[in-house]
Amino acid sequence: MDELTSALRAAIREEVARQLAELQPPQPAPDVTPELLGVEQAAARLGVQPKRLYEWRRLRKGPPSLRVGRLVKYRSDVLDEWINRPRSGDDVLTLHEAAEYTRRHPRTVADACRAGELKGTQRARNATWRVRREDLDVWMGFRPPGRRGPLQAL
Repeated sequence: MDELTSALRAAIREEVARQLAELQPPQPAPDVTPELLGVEQAAARLGVQPKRLYEWRRLRKGPPSLRVGRLVKYRSDVLDEWINRPRSGDDVLTLHEAAEYTRRHPRTVADACRAGELKGTQRARNATWRVRREDLDVWMGFRPPGRRGPLQAL
């Protein structure tokens, strides 16, 4: 009888422990701190030069950054969100950004704006031109920027 009683008690303990485990709320996942990337690492992830990130930071137009002491750091999760953010259709580019986008010389883009071939705006007289990306696409004939040269037709 003692063996039967002890076996019954062990079975009851196991069942009670199992049901208690089911009733307890799940343990929260361990708090994962996002990886902090340096300027060079973030630039490599974005596919740009580090000096471009410094310029974007100065103009307050790139991915959000933070300072750790004297160092500029980028959180990996915030950087991924910035990369995957929805882009608005009316991005306004500076003259040099427009030239880089079209793979043309900045003077060519400025001359097209002055001649009225390309819709652009100036905030003040002799200020740099601002051009919408959509207008650049129209000016280029809806061709995406690509290679120029003999292989362009291929």
